[in-house]
Amino acid sequence: MRSVLRGVVLRGVPFSVCGMLIAGVLLTAADLPFGAYAGIAAVPLLAGSFFAGMEAGRRHRRNGLLCGGAAGLLLTALWYAAAWLLLHRAGLPAVGLAAVPCGMCGGVTGTGRRVPELHRRLHGAVSLRERLRLRAGMLHRPKKSPLHKGGGQEKI
Repeated sequence: MRSVLRGVVLRGVPFSVCGMLIAGVLLTAADLPFGAYAGIAAVPLLAGSFFAGMEAGRRHRRNGLLCGGAAGLLLTALWYAAAWLLLHRAGLPAVGLAAVPCGMCGGVTGTGRRVPELHRRLHGAVSLRERLRLRAGMLHRPKKSPLHKGGGQEKI
């Protein structure tokens, strides 16, 4: 459950908010028919649920369908709760039901993604002091110069 919450908070909400802002700009700038509004407004929710599912699957490392579906459902419930609080009405259109399969696809995609090196090293660290030491060492690691790649000598 922790991986689903982190996926929604770290990836789902920011992607969907940015998508909503971009969709709002597009809808105000363009003169579109009324039927196109629903399609353009649905894309941020679908993209947010995909990326939330991908992050949840990457963090949990197994059960991508379950994690992604739960992340898509949680993100959809979050946005519909916000719509209900602001507008005092919210239906459950097909977009809400389509967000769950998008989250499932993201969860399956996320289970195959590599975990960053910092997370792999921090997972074995026991104490907070050891985690902070590892994190500081990873952030301030000196970069290798190009001379070290070939042994320092050019081949002729």
